Amino acid sequence: MINEDLIHREEPLTDSTVPEQSQPPLVRQLQEDEAVNKQRLALGFSLMAAFLVFYGLGLGLFWLKSRLITSKANLNQSLNQAGGSQSIAKLKPGQVYGSDDPIFKDTAEGLLEVNKNDDKPGSHILIRGDESQTAYLISSVLDLNQFVNHKVKIWGETQAVREVGWFLDVGRLQILE
Repeated sequence: MINEDLIHREEPLTDSTVPEQSQPPLVRQLQEDEAVNKQRLALGFSLMAAFLVFYGLGLGLFWLKSRLITSKANLNQSLNQAGGSQSIAKLKPGQVYGSDDPIFKDTAEGLLEVNKNDDKPGSHILIRGDESQTAYLISSVLDLNQFVNHKVKIWGETQAVREVGWFLDVGRLQILE
């Protein structure tokens, strides 16, 4: 026998009559873990991308530096083969030696001498007046020994040192006397 009350029910079934089912705690935990894992994965990819960018930048700078060093060595060799290392007897006023590189923008004039003071940097000095005006020199391009005891005009790049007031890397030189 079928109970007719159950078949002919006046009230329609609604969402409010269906008991609300909540997700079990294990499902909620799995969903939260999945969200955390996605965040960790995104962070991992971001860190890996940043590492690759900086690694590539480092390699690029290393390559550029090696190319510049090679270029400078080739320039030195070219200058020596083209008469950049002429003997002192061949030096004439007005002659210019070295590089036209715009990095050598600082200029000075004076008497070129060997630096005999071991406490001061540089292989040579440029006497421009009293001791306070002396420029201490090195050269990545020229052999300054060829020009000792000559009055010269130099073009160089100022280097930062604490021991002296002015320290230059000489890239170009003109014989004045």
